[in-house]
Amino acid sequence: MLIRIRRFTLLLLFSVFAVFHAAAQSDYYTNYGLSNGLPSSQVYHMYQDVNGLLWFATDNGICSYDGYEFKPYDLTDGLTSTTVFRFYPQANGEIWCSTPNNAFFYFNPNDYKIKQYEFNNVSSIYGIEGIVNDMYLNDEGTLSVGYQDRVGVLSISSEGELLSYPRKKKIYEEDICELVDIKIHHISDSLKFTFLQSSENEQKVDLLGSSEVKIKNSAGMYYKMEAANGYCVIGEYKKYTSDVYLMKNGVELLSFNTDERPLGVGFYDDNHFWVGYLHGGVIIYDFQGNEVKRYLENSSVTRVLEDHQGGKWFSTLYSGVYYSGNIELNHLTIDGSNIYDLCVNDGEGMMLGTLDGEYFKVVSGIPYATKYSKTKAQMSSPALAQYYNKLEGLVVSNNNNVWIGDRIIIKDEYFTNLSDDIDELPIATRKALICVIKKDGSYTKYHTLGNVYDACITDNGIYFTKRYGLYFYDTVTRTEHKIDHEYHNYPIMDIDKISDSKFVLATNGNGVVIRDGKKVQRISTEDGLSSDIVFEVYHDQNGDIWAGTNKGINRIRINAMGEIQIDVLGHQDGLIDNYVNDIKLVDDTLWIATASGVTYASVNYLFKDSWKKSFLSILRFKVNTDTVESLSNLSYWQNSLEIDFRALSFKVGSKIIYRYKMDGLDKDWKYTYEQSIAYNALPPGEYTFIVQAGMNDSWEDEVKRIPISISPAFYSTIWFKSSSVLLILFLVYLFFKYRILSYNKHISRELMRHILKRLRRKSYDFIVQENRKEIKINSQDVFYVKSADNYVEIYTTNGKVVIREKISNFLNIVPDEIEYLQVRRNYIVRIDKITSKSKNSITVHNLEIKIGETYKETFNQIHLS
Repeated sequence: MLIRIRRFTLLLLFSVFAVFHAAAQSDYYTNYGLSNGLPSSQVYHMYQDVNGLLWFATDNGICSYDGYEFKPYDLTDGLTSTTVFRFYPQANGEIWCSTPNNAFFYFNPNDYKIKQYEFNNVSSIYGIEGIVNDMYLNDEGTLSVGYQDRVGVLSISSEGELLSYPRKKKIYEEDICELVDIKIHHISDSLKFTFLQSSENEQKVDLLGSSEVKIKNSAGMYYKMEAANGYCVIGEYKKYTSDVYLMKNGVELLSFNTDERPLGVGFYDDNHFWVGYLHGGVIIYDFQGNEVKRYLENSSVTRVLEDHQGGKWFSTLYSGVYYSGNIELNHLTIDGSNIYDLCVNDGEGMMLGTLDGEYFKVVSGIPYATKYSKTKAQMSSPALAQYYNKLEGLVVSNNNNVWIGDRIIIKDEYFTNLSDDIDELPIATRKALICVIKKDGSYTKYHTLGNVYDACITDNGIYFTKRYGLYFYDTVTRTEHKIDHEYHNYPIMDIDKISDSKFVLATNGNGVVIRDGKKVQRISTEDGLSSDIVFEVYHDQNGDIWAGTNKGINRIRINAMGEIQIDVLGHQDGLIDNYVNDIKLVDDTLWIATASGVTYASVNYLFKDSWKKSFLSILRFKVNTDTVESLSNLSYWQNSLEIDFRALSFKVGSKIIYRYKMDGLDKDWKYTYEQSIAYNALPPGEYTFIVQAGMNDSWEDEVKRIPISISPAFYSTIWFKSSSVLLILFLVYLFFKYRILSYNKHISRELMRHILKRLRRKSYDFIVQENRKEIKINSQDVFYVKSADNYVEIYTTNGKVVIREKISNFLNIVPDEIEYLQVRRNYIVRIDKITSKSKNSITVHNLEIKIGETYKETFNQIHLS
């Protein structure tokens, strides 16, 4: 590969196995803090509401996050304290919030207006400075509050009557403390309420419709608790130690003691729970109590939340919030080295080659790599390695020597690449040389013209790649010839053999090329590939083609109908780096070598469908620049519309794609990444605006439909036309009556003509803005339109007009869209202004414009009159 030729630093260091922890596992996160708009780095709790917004409770107020920006709320918005501990969603849709002074507030996701609890004067006094653990508002309006460190329940009726209140819990004194029960009331399948209750002096709690379950005796200074699906997990902090319990229906399933202080507990999924520790990160446990994984090891994690797309959020006590869209992805970094080579050593684990010439071994089941070395590489002598089935061994090229196992078979000869075809004999390549290594250790050299990047062997000869093209070497006649094709005239970085007649090529600038006999197919960014700069291709046993680019990794699937499906994984999806150097699939684990390290995970997890819900919403309507509540019953002059919408994805953010159409005007879907669509000079009629959100060609089921009604002009209405006819007849009658017709025939005729012209009038004018100045353009004067970044240049008989607009929206502006045709991605021409036409180009206003490949079929249907 060219990339390996340019990096004359590859080293394979084998024979002696020196063990040390040279690479550490790291998980990919995005950290949000003060610089991103979070009001504080001290975050106590998180919650995702019914509209998809994320909420964060901090020591400096609360804030929401929509994937684009943080919106803070403080005392000026109605909060009762700058410090907010937790969110408590209620059955009526309200979200209640707890504070250290027991003065509560709440809001409803319908309007997000902050409201203070009516009886805070009672709760703040009788809450006796307790830390709230749970809060429940019943159908009658009675508020019940359970505490982490207080015995009993604060209960206040809807009229403000104090029904019960907690008391302070005894703390440790000479290892003596009060034992209390932790109780949970199951109010419904989705609602629960927990609190502490004295074993000796039980306090009656009136919670209508609930069933009480006693959990265990508590001897801790405080407790944290979460319950779901009959299970509950408890983290209890004592003076010098802590206990963690997992219960089901009041029966203890497991418990363990820990020296770490729990800050939060909860359920990770249906089979795992989590415990966040002070300065100990968060540990994921299975229901047998086994530690599965630890995240953010040195952070103080207070809460774990899974969003609507499966992304994981971790709030911390000192470091803000961490997010990972693919937390199950594993990452290995080696002191910041660029890992560019992967070698599957049969039965010996994965080998990782670094840019500075060292190799490391990753053994299954350990979260680090160990150094596998013998000598130090020379910069002029790159080292390569590959395991070949026919040799049943490893081939290594290092320091001008080629090894099979411990045996040197080629001396004083360096190579720049080893073929990836592990089922065939190894091929080593370099400048002007191809070397085929045989089973007995002998080899045959074939000399070529120019640098050889990669090669693969077939029954007929050797296919190899150079800087500009694909070549074939006849091993009998020892001659080479180029395989000509327009798709091959690029640097071909890698070749992967599927069969003796079918190959996959990675090109630098032309995407992926599949050659099957004489049939050649190109897959590029136009098909959904993340980039046309491809460094590595890999064909797996499932028939999938993997392409490593400078913009992430692509899985390419082609079905029996020839339809192409491309799934992309990039940095925003959790990949450690977008610059992909090498790819290997071992069993169901995909290994991806990048410039910043290695990412590996189950291939089934990498592209699982995470587009669960888009939370698509219509944000605003504008009519003639004025915000309105509805688009129904608009007048004829209210015909310039703007519709703003938004979908939520914390994983892809601004990469959400929308498709939309104006039913009644558009026949086909139109696509955009923008969150606003404008229609200028929309004709009178009844329409329905339809919009959907999607990601990676997967469209959310949710569809928004907006009815639009624009009344016709008054002179187009039946009553006006009828009145006009009657008026004309009346005028004619008057003219004849007073004998004016005979003296002023030309006046009468002109009057009639102008009246009729008014009735039949159709305008071809449209209005645009250039530098905040409105300009009226007659559509029949337009020659062609050209896009320039975010601007559109309109060339007319009166000169050029430049407006800020997308070229894809231009046809929504003009009144006679049918007179225009798009011939390239950045050119739209007026058909009646075309002066000449050929197979590949047209001429408009003395300008020759090439026809884009995508538009040729449509253009060939146009015949000039």
